[in-house]
Amino acid sequence: MKQGSSLIDHVVCQITDAVLSEQEWLPGERLPNELQLAEKYAVSRNTIREAIKILNANHILVTKAHSGTYVAQDPGVDEDPFKFAEVEEKYQLMLDLYELRTLVEGAAARFTVRRASDEEIQEILRYEMLCRELILAGKPWSEADRNFHAAIASASHNIAFRRIIPSIHQSAYLGYCVMDEKRNQENTLRYHALIAEGLARRDEVGASMASRYHLRQAVEDLKVTMAEQGIQIRSEPEMERGCEE
Repeated sequence: MKQGSSLIDHVVCQITDAVLSEQEWLPGERLPNELQLAEKYAVSRNTIREAIKILNANHILVTKAHSGTYVAQDPGVDEDPFKFAEVEEKYQLMLDLYELRTLVEGAAARFTVRRASDEEIQEILRYEMLCRELILAGKPWSEADRNFHAAIASASHNIAFRRIIPSIHQSAYLGYCVMDEKRNQENTLRYHALIAEGLARRDEVGASMASRYHLRQAVEDLKVTMAEQGIQIRSEPEMERGCEE
């Protein structure tokens, strides 16, 4: 297990990888029961139960009453208007989605500064604090991270941002699992605080730049981790040309 990661998050990442990358279980296929999964991953049934809850929220799995737990028809995607689930190069897609978020979420932060109510700003700050507390306590924090970014998108009062950003974030979840936990946590702690500070001060440029740097750092961290794990990505020159502003 990656150093510093929680046991539940570790199992979440293992099952996510088994579904999205290894295709151990196909869309619509029923997973083994809790006891079998607990034995497979050498954890308690309670850990499996909590991991399944997260995987249901992430739309990787679907639990049906009195039936069992199944792989979602479009695993990892809630609403899939862009057909991300059909892309075969899952890891490259994760990297590309992080690059897309760099552009989109910086713009959303600008509109949030302009349009958000004081109550909406306070909600964003609460999510930032909750995410920080969970990371420092070594507890699962991915849901708080998603809620932080979703709250910013919602407070932008832009319907497109409110719908697109959570969808992109959801589809990029595999990146969270692949990325080195320590790098991911350091990035989140540093830049969530700067984004929250910019929003609280109604600093449009500061909030936007902090958001962009947060996602740019995520891109770089993901590249490093993928290279360390021997995961193939596009050549650097081609990728850089595609990111020019």
